[in-house]
Amino acid sequence: MLEARRSGICSCENLQGTIRSKAGEIQQRIEDLLALQAELTAMLNSWEACGGEKASTA
Repeated sequence: MLEARRSGICSCENLQGTIRSKAGEIQQRIEDLLALQAELTAMLNSWEACGGEKASTA
């Protein structure tokens, strides 16, 4: 894969398929991370104090 990247020539269909697959995996990871970020942001935006000792601000 590195040689094909360096030369800029990808004539092998298997190599192209591998690259497409990896690109798809990366896209899925990005989507998963964006969903996680949205979930965490929503959790923080609706945060309610849960009792217990509060940390001092001094």
